[in-house]
Amino acid sequence: MSLKLGEILVKEKLITSSQLEEALKYQVLYGGKIGINLIEMGFVKEEDIARMLSRKFKLPFIAPERLNNIPAEIIAQIPAELAARHSVVPVALERKKLTIAMANPTDLEVIDEIAFRTGLVISSVVTPELSLTHALKKYYKVERELRPDSERVEVVENRVRYGEEASGNYPAHENIPAADGSDTRKFPETHLKLVEKKPAVSNESGDDGILTLEAASQCLANIASRNDVAVILTRFASQTFKRTALFMIRGESAMGWVANVEGTPVKNFDEFQVPLEDPSVLKILVDSKKSFVGPVPFSLLNSRILSSFGGTFQDSAILVPLKILDRVVAVLYVDGANTHSKEHLIELQQLVAKAAMALEILILKKKILMM
Repeated sequence: MSLKLGEILVKEKLITSSQLEEALKYQVLYGGKIGINLIEMGFVKEEDIARMLSRKFKLPFIAPERLNNIPAEIIAQIPAELAARHSVVPVALERKKLTIAMANPTDLEVIDEIAFRTGLVISSVVTPELSLTHALKKYYKVERELRPDSERVEVVENRVRYGEEASGNYPAHENIPAADGSDTRKFPETHLKLVEKKPAVSNESGDDGILTLEAASQCLANIASRNDVAVILTRFASQTFKRTALFMIRGESAMGWVANVEGTPVKNFDEFQVPLEDPSVLKILVDSKKSFVGPVPFSLLNSRILSSFGGTFQDSAILVPLKILDRVVAVLYVDGANTHSKEHLIELQQLVAKAAMALEILILKKKILMM
């Protein structure tokens, strides 16, 4: 069993226990791996993590620039699906010994699986995780977000032709054998994308396919990631309202999370971002921490927010804040028919409150696993 990175960083005094706890909360709310979260929060530098792991486990450290020119015949040693799932990149091959770069060299299960799949002896080196992300995109065409929720993703693939020519030899390194020769052949590769798995909320629906408040609550009691919450909330709200949008509040910005129009997902909504410095309906929710019912005030910024999911100014809309520890971390927006119904407003408020509890429980589970 591999050691947990957070525990190692605390033992090595690169971070404190309180910093790790804050990063775990951050991870539950915004996704991503614990190492990336610690870096984003400014608690530790990425290269410091890699060098510490290298020193602690007596494994070579490979500088990020060494991943820039890996020959194609070496990349071909590990299937794209395997490289994407475990975030590993092969960097050198000498006879039957394959050297792989990985962010967590303590994960012996991954090393064993790669050895079994390739039939080679595996030697690991340590490199910063962000460098691996760029290398995976360059060599395997893996479109990987910087903060996937690794326990809730799956690999989706489309066969394409890898048209880039591989050239040049891998630079020599005292701890890494250099590859013999180079190869400019074109290899058929796989275009991969890591996508979030969705909870099977339909299994909890009634016979008529409707997700009731009770069924949605049951789904929230069994979530495994924050994105399960997004799917459940938008699925429930889309049954009643024409437009549904869930915004994530992070720092001084609001970002698109999930949106539906008449039950159809809005493409690229997760790329939307707007600052909370200027007045907007989202800032009203963040500041007041109270639900909003009525017409969205006309302004250019509110127009930009609404247009991000195909919305326009309506006679009435409902916005409900999702609060954790008295801080708004998300906002649910709905409009269309039924926005004047007090019953529907109460149901949304109840479900959003339960969603907040589900996320708090998820944070507690992370703490339990850390202790």
